[in-house]
This record gives sequence, C-alpha cells and structure tokens, in this order.
Amino acid sequence: MPRSDHLRAGLSIVLNPSLASRANASKAPVRMQPTPRQKGVNTLSIRPAKPEDIAYIAARMRLADVEEIVSASEMTPAQALTLGFNASLRPLVADNQEGKPVCMFGVAPMPEPLVGSVWLLGTDAVKDNRMSFLRLSKTMTTEFHRDFPVLMNCVDERNAVHIGWLRWLGYSFLRRHAQWGKERRPFLEFARLQHV
Repeated sequence: MPRSDHLRAGLSIVLNPSLASRANASKAPVRMQPTPRQKGVNTLSIRPAKPEDIAYIAARMRLADVEEIVSASEMTPAQALTLGFNASLRPLVADNQEGKPVCMFGVAPMPEPLVGSVWLLGTDAVKDNRMSFLRLSKTMTTEFHRDFPVLMNCVDERNAVHIGWLRWLGYSFLRRHAQWGKERRPFLEFARLQHV
C-alpha cells in the first residue's frame, strides 16, 4: 500500500485507523516531565493526555482544524482526537495557566520503519498562548525525533497559518496531492528529518 494511503488530516492529523491498536499496545511511558509555568515565559504546560481531554478539546476545536478533519475524512472532531490519542505512542496535551487543555498532539508510528505521523488538534486558545505554543512546538518536535528520525503528515493546502507554522518548525513540503480525502481537496505532504 502506498505511503499516502496511510495518511489522514487534522492540523496535520494523519492517522490510519489500523495503526491505533498496534500503537496502543506499544505505548511507552512518558519521558517528558510537565513543563514548568514561569510568569511571562511559558503560559502552557505539557502533560500526558487523558481520555476526558477529548470531549473538552472537540467542543472548542478551531474552525481550521474542524475543516481539515471534515475535508480529509468522515470523522468528527471527537473521533479524530480519539484516533490520535489511541494511535500515538505518548499522546500529550498543552494546558493553559488555568489548567484547561489548549491542544492535544502526538506522533503515531507509520508502517515504514523510523517514520512517525505527527499531528496536533487544538482550540482557539492557541492564539492566546502564541509565544509559549511556538516554543513548546519546537521542543516537542525535538522530543518526537527521539523515537522517529522522520516526522511526516499532510496539511490542507487552504490552511496558510498551519503551513507557515510547519515551515517555521523546519518541515519541508514534499508533494501536492491534488485530490485528497473525502472532499478531494488539495493537501500538501510534509516531512522533517532529524538533524544529525
């Protein structure tokens, strides 16, 4: 099966339902400790995701993420989050200073050795915590490379903000899929290689 057949989308949610059971069986303990909040420095902290985070984030999901899920699949936001939660080695959540989830993210193993499908789905609160989100996304990209030298996924071509964020994180865009997913919209395949 071609690699692109294993992809789905969300803000780069690209998970194959068949991977969920395999990934669940291989969940490793979380290596990351929750990040400390320092006034004016980090407004977000990272912790292991919990099942109850799914309903909270799904009910508040950013419109761009919802549109990407709908255009790529027949899933609801809650189903996409559940799939990401189950398929990821260590699903994580970023909480704001009030302890409310801002986004859920992770990386799921792909059939190709050493390749992980990175994903993130969030709420509009990401904008309220922009600088902390950007710093933490750099940190988490490095963390995800500990397990997978290659991180990849697809993003809806209409989503200029997500594409700019991925470029800033050092991802390269490999190819354009002119008709992707349920709605047959253009998606861009992206990847990042671990720096040696």
